[in-house]
Amino acid sequence: MGPGSPEMDATGRATCEWIQDGLWLSCDFEQDQFVQGKKVLTWKAKWIIGWDERAKEYRAVGVDTNGNSFIFRGAIEGDKLVMESLGEGPAKLRFVWDASDPKAVRWKNEVSVGGGPWQLIEEYVITPMEER
Repeated sequence: MGPGSPEMDATGRATCEWIQDGLWLSCDFEQDQFVQGKKVLTWKAKWIIGWDERAKEYRAVGVDTNGNSFIFRGAIEGDKLVMESLGEGPAKLRFVWDASDPKAVRWKNEVSVGGGPWQLIEEYVITPMEER
């Protein structure tokens, strides 16, 4: 069950600002989650993302209201920014921002369990607040 499925739906928002003289992007994320139309929780996360000169790759660190902390590594692949979780564990996460259509940037969240194939958790088009 995930956002967009018949059982669950979600509405999210993000607010980001450049910090450290424009080297890093600090983002606050919120997602209201609904089951059969009834709000069950509001998930929140804090991300800081940017280019790590020493690692020569994009890095992100963050925490969320589920009690998780995480580190991601990534790269730009054509029109996409692809970030994958670092660390040990049975599941890996991958986030993809696809800007091939700048007016309809697509975001998706995928999981790989035990090194298996990537499976879609959720996907949507990012809409700037002023266009809503």
